Amino acid sequence: MVIINVGGNITADAVVKVIGENTVTSFTVACNERSKNINGEIVVDTFFYRCSLWNNTQAKEMLTKGRSVNVLGTFKVRLWKDFNNETQISNDVRVSFFQVFGKSEKKELLTETQTAPAQPVTPQKATEIEDDLPF
Repeated sequence: MVIINVGGNITADAVVKVIGENTVTSFTVACNERSKNINGEIVVDTFFYRCSLWNNTQAKEMLTKGRSVNVLGTFKVRLWKDFNNETQISNDVRVSFFQVFGKSEKKELLTETQTAPAQPVTPQKATEIEDDLPF
């Protein structure tokens, strides 16, 4: 399991979907990375992270386009085929904690913090996690 901390801006308002008995709030975070190339010029690369927050529908109100956000969660790279049958890469984050910054149009708060509810770990999953440890 890889834990990642991503800071950036939300690219569009969050969307809530119902999947069985659960809900997922989905949003994308754009993160800029600045570096210098061999000529000393500053180069800006933008990375996009698809974030999913499970069973927390209240978060939709805070996760609006343009707001700065800090997201902490498990990271997974996913490969998929587009309509032209070309392989694409998606950087996915299952969010366990997030914090938004700046003034929301709907609220007067400057900073809001949410912690996603912890998912229960079954004995079988605990064994799988222990077997995956490198020591």
